[in-house]
Amino acid sequence: MPLNKYPQNHIIVDGENHALRFDCAYSVSSMSIKQAIDEILDKHGKNNRLLVFSGTSAGAGIFQVDSKQAVIGLHIQSAIEPEVRLQEKVDIESVKLDEIVIDRSNKRIYAGSSITLDQLNRALAGATGFQYRVLGADLTSYTYAQVGATFMTGGMGPQRRYFSDSVFQ
Repeated sequence: MPLNKYPQNHIIVDGENHALRFDCAYSVSSMSIKQAIDEILDKHGKNNRLLVFSGTSAGAGIFQVDSKQAVIGLHIQSAIEPEVRLQEKVDIESVKLDEIVIDRSNKRIYAGSSITLDQLNRALAGATGFQYRVLGADLTSYTYAQVGATFMTGGMGPQRRYFSDSVFQ
């Protein structure tokens, strides 16, 4: 699925109703994050700033940055119905934004950035039973906090378990 460009006159705001400052923005719900970024680089070159966003909470003003370079937004839409598959030896770069891959033999789960933590745990329970859970978000945002945003911000509410410590290379 290709990137969808936001209309030029479409105003995107953060959680405090401040306009996001982009020269252009794209929206994506499928494909891998690598594919999305590669497509943007092919269209706009490498001398730009790329700002990935999803729910656009206030973000401490990060969306209002002035830049001499073009600022290109990449909106990660929440997955409506994630694709779930079982597989061993997963290439993490190939995981699509709206996909959950469960590796039972190595006891790992991979999720695209548009997956919510609630969707992740429902898929895990469906594939392995309720004995496993993925910990992570503040309970007030559990149904809409996306995996990608949680990894990137460390925003796990009172648990303060940093997902970045769990991500391996």
